[in-house]
Amino acid sequence: MLFNYFLLFVLITSTITQSTAFEPLSSFTVGVTFLGGIATNLIGSLLYCNYKECCDEPWTTGNITNLTQSLNERVYGQHLVQNSVPNLIRGHLTNESPRKPLVISFHGWTGTGKTWVSKLIAENLFKKGLNSKYVVFIPVPLWFRDPSKTREQSEKLHHTIESTLARCKHSLFIFDDIKSMNPQLLDELLPYLNYPPPMDGIDYTRAIYILLSNAGATKINDFTVDQFRDGRDRSSIRMNEMHNIISDAIHREDGAFKDTELVSRQVIDASIPFLPLEKAHVRKCIERAIIDRGSIPIDSLVEKVLKDIRFVPEDLERFSESGCKRLDEIITDFI
Repeated sequence: MLFNYFLLFVLITSTITQSTAFEPLSSFTVGVTFLGGIATNLIGSLLYCNYKECCDEPWTTGNITNLTQSLNERVYGQHLVQNSVPNLIRGHLTNESPRKPLVISFHGWTGTGKTWVSKLIAENLFKKGLNSKYVVFIPVPLWFRDPSKTREQSEKLHHTIESTLARCKHSLFIFDDIKSMNPQLLDELLPYLNYPPPMDGIDYTRAIYILLSNAGATKINDFTVDQFRDGRDRSSIRMNEMHNIISDAIHREDGAFKDTELVSRQVIDASIPFLPLEKAHVRKCIERAIIDRGSIPIDSLVEKVLKDIRFVPEDLERFSESGCKRLDEIITDFI
């Protein structure tokens, strides 16, 4: 944005210099007026963006290197996420002429890290993270809980997307528990996701949408358990093996995705599975949570917390039923 002001400044300066050779006084007067306006805008923009959030650096960082590092260091047991998400976002941000926004769906059971990863994405794309006015976190059950107010909810959804993108074309939208959304409302997103043309001067193609869902979670868990029973290491599971599992769940399970144009038009660019967490992964979550509280994660304390977490299936007790969720309230009982 500031670079554009500079180019305009140079262009006008050049034009005025040429004009003054023919009409010195009038051209000089007009030139001063123009340059004064440009200088005012430039200085005002510089000063404003030093203290207030703008749709430009350093407020919109788009730091994929830091995102990759954050996912590798602060996300446990989700190699499929770590290997795919940074590449997807990098590809979108570096595309000079994207034809559509990036749409990613996260699938997995509670506590596996879907919301946490979304938070890390926001933190590494925007200086203010989830507090950025260009990041919209939508808890679907709260926003759209009254089925009798579909019209009002539709208007709210349209206004939120359009007003946010009018402020910043690089905005991030996170829909939590998208499966509980009215399918009719979910299809209201289609015009913004399916190769949208510019409308009213708004560019809809550079945004990122993340849809969080437990669709397919049971099948993802069952597949992971079966692989373990067969003696296969969890970290060897590959993305292409999970594609049919998630696709089948999206098309067959009751919920928002089923029979929607959002699915039939294939506007979701990637569906990312979150695997159930093993005891070793939960242990790391506990240690991190204790450190974040300013305490030392001694083994005896970690073991006490682990004993309060249920692991399934009963004959294996291998995978956490609630992932890394509820840890804060459990840890509180022991600190």
